[in-house]
Amino acid sequence: MTTHTKTKWQKVKIGDLLSGFIGGGWGNDSQTKEFSEPAFVIRGTDIPHVLIGDVRSLPFRFHKKSNLKSRKLGEGDIVFEVSGGSKGQWVGRSLIIKEKLLGEIGKDVMPASFCKKLTPDNAKTDPTFIYYFLQKIYQTDEISQWQTQSTGISNFKFEKFLDECFVNLPPHPTQKQIAEVLSAYDDLIENNTKRIKILEQIAQAIYREWFVYFRFPGHEKVKMVDSKTDFGKIPDGWKTGELSDLATITM
Repeated sequence: MTTHTKTKWQKVKIGDLLSGFIGGGWGNDSQTKEFSEPAFVIRGTDIPHVLIGDVRSLPFRFHKKSNLKSRKLGEGDIVFEVSGGSKGQWVGRSLIIKEKLLGEIGKDVMPASFCKKLTPDNAKTDPTFIYYFLQKIYQTDEISQWQTQSTGISNFKFEKFLDECFVNLPPHPTQKQIAEVLSAYDDLIENNTKRIKILEQIAQAIYREWFVYFRFPGHEKVKMVDSKTDFGKIPDGWKTGELSDLATITM
């Protein structure tokens, strides 16, 4: 006889699932005695790029030793945006820090001034599960209830959010299973996005070779003649013209 134990989900305040949180910093653009520690920073505007594996936009700054020590991001930490949004775009974007991401960045990294470092309590929750919960309430606009607008930018009522936002929390093994499935899809999206970028770069390189430098297959056997335009010499048999010669342009 098989017995089934009912899986119990609990309604828990998100603030009770964190072992700590701290605001980010910006540091200094040059190294001084006071700002001696080098590290990248992650801004809210960087999050969409980092989510697809592009870390090239991250600013490199110098920080006070004590500031970097308390704000340095490690695996399982979450960067959470709390200020800087605009009309039509809520603040509250988030990013989970994984070992792979830290390897791609290659140096220490911390959240920028308008973000916070959230450290989930591993004894209570799976950090990746909490991250996907934050993604869900952002995508569904549920997060809008903790927004406040001032001087043209959106800010976030963070303390109220910690106290008022509840998570339907399954047992730890179930959290982990859900997080693993969603992570697999995110990894697939990231890999496909990278492939698309590589294909775009290849297409641009081919275009330059063929139509800018005229090094297309068999170009060695083609005579170059004067185009009588700003293009200079072009392959014999080619001609120059306006876009309007090929298409109807609607302004």
